[in-house]
Amino acid sequence: MLLTYNLSAIVYLPTRSQGYSSTAIDNMFTDTHKFINFTVSPLYNGLSDHDAQLLKINNIDLQLQNYHIYTIRNINNYSIEEFKTRLSYKSWDSIFGYNGNVDIDVLFNLFLNNYLRIFYTSFPPRKISERSNNNSWLTPGIRIACRRKRCLYLLTKDSDDVI
Repeated sequence: MLLTYNLSAIVYLPTRSQGYSSTAIDNMFTDTHKFINFTVSPLYNGLSDHDAQLLKINNIDLQLQNYHIYTIRNINNYSIEEFKTRLSYKSWDSIFGYNGNVDIDVLFNLFLNNYLRIFYTSFPPRKISERSNNNSWLTPGIRIACRRKRCLYLLTKDSDDVI
């Protein structure tokens, strides 16, 4: 059944030693196709007859899934004035000076290209990345309780009294 989810057992060494017998009672499963370079070793603590298992995964390729990249433009009073000035210095004779048989689509494309060139230089795009907050499960009550807990912690941290 575990193989249907691509999971395989990775602990093959004994994890519990009792006198003359040793057993492997810990089970660890991982996707061995996704994590190829890993090691499992016992972690002896000397406190129990049960050894902990240490899983070390090398060369993990974490994908950033919580980042969104937005493109914004900084439009303020200064950039608007700069845009107006650049528009006023532009010669529009090549577009509005035609009296003869000229294709309207060509004239519109000329106008749009000139306008957009000035627009993009006056309001350059800037990319920002924002991490999405995936804490939708936090209710307002939990948020209030967390803030209160932090305040109480800071009060006890700063006080000289020992409880």
